[in-house]
Amino acid sequence: MVFTLSEEEIEDIVTNKFGLDELVMCKALPGYYDLNFHISARYKGKVSEYILKAAITESEPVLRFQNHVMTHLLEKGFSVQKIYKKSDGMEIVSYKGACIRLLSFLPGSTISISDYTPSLLEEIGALLADLSYALLDFQYRIERDYIWDLNQFKKIGRYLDGLEKEDRLLIEQVLKSYNHIVVPLRIVIPSGIIHNDINQKNLIVNKNQITGILDFGDAVHSSIINDLAGTLAEFLVDKKPSFTHAKIIYRAYCKRRPLSDAEKNCLPI
Repeated sequence: MVFTLSEEEIEDIVTNKFGLDELVMCKALPGYYDLNFHISARYKGKVSEYILKAAITESEPVLRFQNHVMTHLLEKGFSVQKIYKKSDGMEIVSYKGACIRLLSFLPGSTISISDYTPSLLEEIGALLADLSYALLDFQYRIERDYIWDLNQFKKIGRYLDGLEKEDRLLIEQVLKSYNHIVVPLRIVIPSGIIHNDINQKNLIVNKNQITGILDFGDAVHSSIINDLAGTLAEFLVDKKPSFTHAKIIYRAYCKRRPLSDAEKNCLPI
């Protein structure tokens, strides 16, 4: 059965669970597995915008971990969403078997191809480096066996059946290189909490400057360099893939956070 939330149920959540006075507007947003809504609600006479997230595929401990990461970065001055609490101090509401969170709304738009200026690409690289430094002292940990963690990349081998022969052989060659080069170096390259999904859809821009970071759903403890690797991959499989774009991001990152020799061997550019 497909999980849904009606507008009446959303109003029940924001008024009876989070203590707002009245739901004014509700618009469904895209999402991979879970439900996301852009809402506006009235509280003490003032109408404000929010994001309501209903998670049906993530456990509450993982969501609490994400909340801690966001709060940590918010306290360090990063433009991330604020998590609103119920009157009892809880950040997560259980509703129809889903875990509900109410987050602040970050105005702006996501990045489009027309936004790809050198200055914006440099800002993305610098932001990735700054995030890695900001999360070095993050203490909250959770064990997460997560297929989207590049440190778990070798597990992709179990999904190769059914692929075209040419595609399967290409991935097998990449896996071979990964096991030969990356795996032995993981013990010496820095690790920590990473966002793990910095891409065009998860960055908010205004006037071609980054003004917000979205979606910490893939955050995980991993090799720090994996954050950069994932972002570079996003720009290399774009509608207009460009190695030039990836190199600008890479250089800006390295200028802010120089890579160790081991990291350079894992991610040669």
